[in-house]
Amino acid sequence: MRSLFLASFALTAISLSATAQAPFCSETFDYPVGSSVHGQSGGAGWSTAWWSDFSGASGMDVVSPGIDGIGNKGQVVYEYEGAYRKPDVALAPDLEENGLLGADGGVLWICFWAARPAGCQDQFGGVSLYEQFVGEKLFIGSPWMSGGWGIGVPGVGDFPVAGTDCNIPTNLVARIDFLPGDERVRLYLNPP
Repeated sequence: MRSLFLASFALTAISLSATAQAPFCSETFDYPVGSSVHGQSGGAGWSTAWWSDFSGASGMDVVSPGIDGIGNKGQVVYEYEGAYRKPDVALAPDLEENGLLGADGGVLWICFWAARPAGCQDQFGGVSLYEQFVGEKLFIGSPWMSGGWGIGVPGVGDFPVAGTDCNIPTNLVARIDFLPGDERVRLYLNPP
């Protein structure tokens, strides 16, 4: 669902030595409505500006109003395209190992609002976690042709949550526990 709306995107880290931290990374899409996010650098806790492609023509545009009353929305405008941004892992050093997000013992929370716009027929959309030059590691949102919310793990499969509807604005909260071996991912939805 290339037209999936995202709003108030935040990453929060919790280390074993602390019970909670404030979000180390957030985005409210407070950019000019109708503009591409390519090259934009608002929000907090990011090490780079948004990047779509070398021309900046594809990826995600800013639309208004936002879903949650905070800022605008980001809307992907070309199927199978998106916009990418790297969190500043220096703000959550307990989560980095060998230059990658995901140190064993760390916990990462990802929270965002999303919905498929009325009349849109696209079949998937959400937030993907990528390793640069390697590929997607985890997808959070509306898995391919599910019509609802869930997660996807490349090479393993999609895990839709029964009874959910991606047409209804929903707050998705994912908890990723970085463990030796496979990670553990839990997804919470509101409305449930």
